[in-house]
This record gives sequence, C-alpha cells and structure tokens, in this order.
Amino acid sequence: MTKQQFSTITCFLFACFFLPNLKAQINFTANDRVVPYGGGFRAGVNFDIFRGFSDEDLARLAAGDASAGVSGIGAKAIRPAFFEDFAEQFGYDIRTSAFRLYDSLGLKDNTLIVGFPSDAHRDTTFYCPSARSTVFKNMYAPIFDGGANGTPVNDTNYYALYIYKVAQRYKKSVKFWEVWNEPGYDYTGGRGWLPRGAPGNWWENNPEPCDYKLRAPIQTYVRLLRITYEVIKSVDPDAYVVTSGLGFPSFLDAILRNTDNPAGGAATPQYPKGGGAYFDGIGYHAYPHFDDALRKYNPTRNDWDYSRHSDAAAADMGRTKDFYEDVLKNYGYNGTRFPKKVYLITEANLPRKEFGAYIGSVAAQRNWVTKAFVNCLKNDIWQLHIFKIAEETTEQTATYEFDVMGLYKTLNYTNKTKPELNELGVAYRSASQILFGKAFDSVKTKSLNLPPNIDGAAVRDSNGVFTYILWAKTTVDKNEITNATYSFPTSFGYQNLISRDWQFSATRNQAAIAAQNIVLSATPIFLTEQKMRVSQQFVCENASVTFEDLTPSVSRTWTVELEPNLTTTESARTFNKTFTRSGNYRTLLISRDANGAEISRQTVLIYVEKTPTVDFTLDLQTPFVFLKNRSSANADSLTWTFSDGSASSNLPDLTKVFYNSGTFNIM
Repeated sequence: MTKQQFSTITCFLFACFFLPNLKAQINFTANDRVVPYGGGFRAGVNFDIFRGFSDEDLARLAAGDASAGVSGIGAKAIRPAFFEDFAEQFGYDIRTSAFRLYDSLGLKDNTLIVGFPSDAHRDTTFYCPSARSTVFKNMYAPIFDGGANGTPVNDTNYYALYIYKVAQRYKKSVKFWEVWNEPGYDYTGGRGWLPRGAPGNWWENNPEPCDYKLRAPIQTYVRLLRITYEVIKSVDPDAYVVTSGLGFPSFLDAILRNTDNPAGGAATPQYPKGGGAYFDGIGYHAYPHFDDALRKYNPTRNDWDYSRHSDAAAADMGRTKDFYEDVLKNYGYNGTRFPKKVYLITEANLPRKEFGAYIGSVAAQRNWVTKAFVNCLKNDIWQLHIFKIAEETTEQTATYEFDVMGLYKTLNYTNKTKPELNELGVAYRSASQILFGKAFDSVKTKSLNLPPNIDGAAVRDSNGVFTYILWAKTTVDKNEITNATYSFPTSFGYQNLISRDWQFSATRNQAAIAAQNIVLSATPIFLTEQKMRVSQQFVCENASVTFEDLTPSVSRTWTVELEPNLTTTESARTFNKTFTRSGNYRTLLISRDANGAEISRQTVLIYVEKTPTVDFTLDLQTPFVFLKNRSSANADSLTWTFSDGSASSNLPDLTKVFYNSGTFNIM
C-alpha cells in the first residue's frame, strides 16, 4: 500500500465516524418539548467517599451483587459526579468499567453531576472582589463549530467540549444531567429566604456574585444550562438536563427571568430565551429538619409550634416540589404555554439522633423513608436519592446531623461484603424492592376511602396486581407511637391479603392478614392481593391451559385436578396443563412464607367441554341449497365457508345460491 492510498482510506474512515455528529445540532428547546419520563420511580442513593472502597464497591453495596456475595440495599439508581477537574487529571475513560458495572447491576437512568472546571479552564475573573469565579472560562465562545476541530463542538469552549466528551462516553448509563450541585448555595445565610420587598431579596434582585456558590453573575448559570442543553440534546435527545439543589425558589425565579446574555440577562436575537428553555427538570434537596417543614411560627406564643414526626417530614417531598412548581407556572411552564418539567429529589434524609431543635430518632427516620417514597409516587417525583450510603463515624461520636444519615453503619474496608445496615437501610431496601416497577393508581387510592387518621396509597404492577401501603398518621411532636384500624371496602372482594413489613428484605417474613379490622401503626405495611391468571377458563377436551401466579415474592404450591382421582402438584410460577376429559376441575394455589407455612390460598375452576362434533345436512333444489346445522350443541361458534368465493356466514341454518355451474366445497 502506498502512502497516498493509506491517506485516502484514513480520511474515509474519519468521515464515516464523525459525520453523523456534525449534523447533530438541535432546533428545539425545553420551551418546545420535554420528553415524558417513562422509567417509573427509582430509589436512589448518594455515594460519597470511603477509605478503601472504589465506586464499584459502593455500587455493589447500593444495588447488591449476588456474584460478589453482597446483598445491597436494593437501589435502582445512583447519583455520581464526573467533574471536569477530575476528568482532565485522570482521563475521560477512567469510569468506563464502573459505568458498565452500574448497568449490569440494574442501576439505570442515573443522575450525573457535571461542572467544576480544572484550574487551567477556570474563569479568572473576580466578579466578587474577594473570590474568583468558579465557572469555566470561554463559555461565550460559540458552542458548535461545524467540526473544525474533529468534534461538532467548539473545542475552545471548554465547558462544551467537556460535556460532549462525557456524554459520548457515558450517555447509556445517564438519564439526568445535573448542572452543578447546589449552584444557589447562599453564602450570606439569609438572602435566599428573603421575601419580595425585603432589601437584597432574590425575587426582585439578581443574586450578587459574592452571595452564592458560582461567584459569578446569574447569567453565567443560564449559560451553563444552555451549553449543557444544546450539547446533551445533540448527543442524546431523550436525556434530561436538570438543575439541582437550587436551595431557594427565589434562585429559580432569577434563572427564569434572565437569559444567558452577559449584559444583564436581557433578551436579544443572540440570547433569545430565559433559563427555563434550557432545562427539562428540577432536581431538589429535601431535608425536612431544616427546610422549615417541621415547624411553624406561632405569633400568639412568640415561639415555634413543632411537628417533628415522620408524616410531616415525608410531606416535605411534595411540599418542596410545589414551591418550585409555583414559580415555574408563573413563567408559563404549566403544560399549556410551555411543557411541564420533570422532578426528582437528589438528596434527602432525616437524622436518627437529635441535634438541637432538629428531629432525630431511629423510628422517625425508618418510618420516613417509606412514607417519602409513597409521597414521591403520588407527586410524580421520579427519583429519591438518600444522602448517603453509609456513615463515617459512630452515633456516639457524631457531632452534627449529617453524621447519622447512613443507610449502612460505618464501613470497614477489611470486610467489604458484610457491612451492617441501619434500620433506615433495611426499611429502604424493603420499600425499594416492593415498590419497584409499580405505578401509583390515583383512582384505586381514592376508592380506599382512607379516614383522616390513615394515609397510604395503592400501586399496581404491570400485571395489574395491587399493593397497598398503609399506616396510621403521626401527629404529635417527637412521637412515632400511634394506631388506627382500617377495613378494605367490601367492593374490593378481599378476604385476606399478603402482608409484609419494613423488615421484609431482611427476614423475608410475610403473613396472611384479614382484609377487615387491620391494626395499623406509624410504621407502614405493604398489603398485596393474591392474583392467579389462567389463559382460558372454558376449554374443550385435550386443550392446554397456562397457569401463572402474579403475586410476587412468595413461595407457592399448586394442586391441579386433571381427571377424576388424578391430581398433580406444581411449584413453578408458570406452567401448562392439558385436560383430557370433560368436566369441572379445581385448581388450588397456596402461597407460603419463608418457613413453608400457608399464608393464602386461591381457587379457580376450569370448565372442560367435550370436543364438538361437526355435522350438517343439505337439500339441493337447483339453484338453491338448503343447509341445516346438525353439530353438537356445545360448540361456541360456527362458520359456513364456500369455495365459490362468496362470503362466509355464521347463521346456524341458511339457504345458499350457486350462480355458476361447477363443483364447489361447503365447509
């Protein structure tokens, strides 16, 4: 091969590889479309850093990995970070094997935090006299350059190039691209909370660069969103760009009312849209103990009224969403003018130990996590990421609330596969396992007719099997002791249901519970209906019937009557049986707990008819043929067909006219 020939082939391969990307610039924004999310609710978790534990180790602790002997906590998504300063130091491919593992463990639709430049690519401007900007330099260079540097993005726009490189490598595992973590973190400690009219409030004044985390004008954050949106959508149009940890609805308002125009955020042909055009969703943090969700000022007493219990804490999941949604609606993101945004919670938890006036108990934390999941399902919040996977100190040596928020206790790197779960972790794992793949059913929930002292929800799986999560509401400050009694409506037709509690993922214990006079406490329980599916209940002799147990997480025994004095026993979830004789036959499905004790039974009858005999008579009186059906009476239907091409008929007796001479078949 000559040098010239080699050069020609190389150019050809280069063109084939890059040309699809060169045409990938988008012509829409989030003002035009937000793809409906169809991934269902996923319980998530934040990792953090632990001595001796790799990201792969932590992923196994999150999802579980039977091949490595790790039970895990049943997480279905994670929220890792991949910052530019890390990528520039260690290379963009360094997490390739880790992300492959995430996918294999079922950690999908993950949320990835992006941002935070290397020092070489960090803006050198001091918008705040005492602190350098934390964003990227060259962000106002063109985002795309038509492939001039071998990529569709402009390589001198360092942030655009970074996002493109990360998206190209990790798009399979990432569904939500989170632009910065807590960009609206208020360093003043008070301006984000200020109401309209107060001096320095963020509703009517843009945050000053010295006020908050970016140390730059608010327009730079809108620019970050715009670059992220245009690059991510060019690589993966169905992914979501999200803000996260904004901290304050007033900061969201500032994003929405500003464009990325560095000259004050005004709309121009070059900077035509406000920040809402460049993100699909809101990721927010929900820490009820300092969100003011558990207290209300009482001017009569000149003091706070507290509600430090799990129900008030769980309600904060939807309450905080409403704050952000109200701001979005003011700017037209209501599903009519502009598409609604999607929601996820990227950090949330309660401490299990008291610090100052904060809530803090094992029971409140444990009860909260299941109630929080249910509130997310009710409010179309698609992920809830617990902060964090494990603790770094013991409860006795903890000095502030974030020390006691781990799903696992302190991790020991010498025994990676046998860490100890806190009660929070056990309850999280049970709720995640039971609720995964199920959708909230508002109609069924409403028909539960729950009284004021009981809360819960109905969820259904893809087979239509319902699970109910029920509990007695907590209402007393710092008290998780309460009870109530509930009976399912008779219209549901339940005699009993399969009951599982918060410890199910550890004990695998379950029991039958009568559908009437159920005693509830502050700790939620899961009640699942038993449901059997048969492919057909009315069949003919020698027909095969498929039996399937749709109820999850139980052992089972089937007893099937096939003929008089002939029964078979099965234990599989799905199997086929053939009935050779006519008659009525009983199939009994018995569900059992982990110890083999019966917890529920269900019976269905299979009606087997004799195979119909086919017979008819004809009386030929040219050109008429008089046809009379003489088949056995147990046929479900009949059809006459004729070989002369005329239409078939379902009448039992009929008169047929043949208009042409010849030989014809009648069937």
